[in-house]
Amino acid sequence: MTNLIKSIILIAAWLSATATEAHQPNISSVMLIEQESGTWTVQFNAGILGFQYAVEEEHGKGSYSTVEKFNQLLLAHLRENMEILINSEKVELTKGIVKLGHAATVIFELSEAPEELNQVFVKNEAFKAINNSQSIFSIVKQGLDRDQFILSSENDFQTEVIINNNQILMAESSVNDDNWILIATTFIALLAGLSFVSRKINLYRSPVYHTIKE
Repeated sequence: MTNLIKSIILIAAWLSATATEAHQPNISSVMLIEQESGTWTVQFNAGILGFQYAVEEEHGKGSYSTVEKFNQLLLAHLRENMEILINSEKVELTKGIVKLGHAATVIFELSEAPEELNQVFVKNEAFKAINNSQSIFSIVKQGLDRDQFILSSENDFQTEVIINNNQILMAESSVNDDNWILIATTFIALLAGLSFVSRKINLYRSPVYHTIKE
């Protein structure tokens, strides 16, 4: 697949990700992001239904009655089910920020900020209880190629990449050309399907439009 086609797919995926995740609880994304200060954060993106299902599957439907309690359980769930090794050193998810809506975002600071990024291992089992769960992992760093990798049951929700000269040289479960075609057709189908999604789904019992820090 040419770089042009890949770029088109990436743009289409990026533009449609928020809408897709909002209505598809089995679709999520996780990004390792370098900030301007040189620190690193991890950002989870998913629909509120996906986050709800993950929390309720582990703690039960009656495990929270307030927004604050839901967010506390969500932060703990993500910390417990996300493993990251940078340059073979395990890093911890520390301070977390939750921004909930129909499409929700959770951002964690990392315990350590590597001076140089050589190797990244990531395992995200936060959504594994959801049928056909697929999480798209990517690294956002200035100058680094923006490749994406699917975490699913087929690869135990994990992948490892090696970076050299700002290029990802190897990935144990990388997205090959067939995967790129699958991603493209999936997003196109999901976009088409969004027009048929009922707007009458009652999400107001969910903790939405709220931000909490821990």
